[in-house]
Amino acid sequence: MKKTLVIGSTVADVIVRVDHLPRTGEDLDIDAQSLSLGGCAYNVYHALELFGSPAMLFSPVGTGIYGDFVFHSLAAADIRSAAPRVAEENGCCYCFVEPDGERTFVCRYGAEYLFRREWFDALPQEEISGVYLCGLEVERSSGDLLIDYLEQHPEFTIYFAPGPRIG
Repeated sequence: MKKTLVIGSTVADVIVRVDHLPRTGEDLDIDAQSLSLGGCAYNVYHALELFGSPAMLFSPVGTGIYGDFVFHSLAAADIRSAAPRVAEENGCCYCFVEPDGERTFVCRYGAEYLFRREWFDALPQEEISGVYLCGLEVERSSGDLLIDYLEQHPEFTIYFAPGPRIG
């Protein structure tokens, strides 16, 4: 059975639970904090796997404390990305969560958004039936590579999540 290629980011989510978002200059104590594997590509890949749909993760993993966390978390779950580990530092997402569940993200982008053309050439095209892609990846510096890849493969079904900043 062919797979859905899931292109995008895998990051460390730093989840910070707060009573409210601080105003400029306000000091605030947090209620709790945790670290979790996240990112658009990882979340979609994980959901597809949970539903038994074959998927291939294509998410670069970088270095630094967040890159190491992502690398070891994926390895512990026996997940391998079709994109290689890279020398650039991995980013993270700070997720501020209020008591009513409202969340606010502050992100530091890194290696997880830096795709290279030769990685796409190495993909087993014959194993792919569809491609998931998030708009956050398209707006980054290597977004044109992602679009070029999709244009070269009109046979793929595209699942596009425009993202929160499509405008």
